[in-house]
Amino acid sequence: MNTRNARFLIAALALALIGLTGGALANRGSVEPTQQMAVDLTITPSAEHPGAYRCAARLTELASGRVVAEPQVLFRSGEDARMRLDMAFDGKATQVDIVVSASSENRTATVQVDLQRGEARSTLQKVSVTL
Repeated sequence: MNTRNARFLIAALALALIGLTGGALANRGSVEPTQQMAVDLTITPSAEHPGAYRCAARLTELASGRVVAEPQVLFRSGEDARMRLDMAFDGKATQVDIVVSASSENRTATVQVDLQRGEARSTLQKVSVTL
């Protein structure tokens, strides 16, 4: 994996939850988180499993710098992998779903970050990069 592309992916996804206050999503009639969060992702080929990738995520609360979660997932090229994080925003149950895929053939990775609060669901970020 090209280090520059990996850093781009991390930087792009760090913006996924930054600054998403009530007004930003209320206009879309959807989820209204009150905490500012960042998602950092790293996608690397798996050394132990040829044709597979490892995705490590870090969800950080920006105000305190506290790491909320650090899930990892191992997945095969061409398949989607999902990481689901359950937490509370302003005392309300909230889910952050991170769906990641990578293609050895096309040398691309795609990540989508979704936020669900009750029945309301919003796609916060979707990005594809060349590996």
